[in-house]
Amino acid sequence: MKWWKSKRAQLQDIFEQYCGAMSLYACSFLGDFQAGEDVVQEIFMSLLKNENVPDSPKSYLMQAVRNRCMNYQRVVKLKSLNEEVSQVWFTHPLEKEEERATLTNGLSSLPQEQREVVVLKIWGNLTFKEIGTTVGISPNTAASRYQYALKHLKDIFHSHEVIS
Repeated sequence: MKWWKSKRAQLQDIFEQYCGAMSLYACSFLGDFQAGEDVVQEIFMSLLKNENVPDSPKSYLMQAVRNRCMNYQRVVKLKSLNEEVSQVWFTHPLEKEEERATLTNGLSSLPQEQREVVVLKIWGNLTFKEIGTTVGISPNTAASRYQYALKHLKDIFHSHEVIS
């Protein structure tokens, strides 16, 4: 980070840049948008208390989200991410409610490992190498999971005529 900026200003810049992707990643992990936002808030509160602001925050923040979500799951003993998505994953309104529902259901139907990679790649804008580091897998495994997920989603969307 730039040495002339205050820590608070640096964190504000980081928050504005990564908050949306972090919240979506947490939501995809927990299946609950509110809990995901709480996890992201806890991370930034923790960063405020620490003395150092990460120089390369993207991977650090996504790893922090993953770790906090796994801790959250242990505490509340969630049975499965696929049981019930209680909030909408997409914060931007889609033209058709049916499209939003198909997209949400499509993501929900993916195995956690694939969904995690898709969210990190598309909304987190991470490379496969960064995803591998975040999740603890090789970049090739991340790329394979991504491709399997896209094939699955494409099949779902074609069957619902969301993609022409």
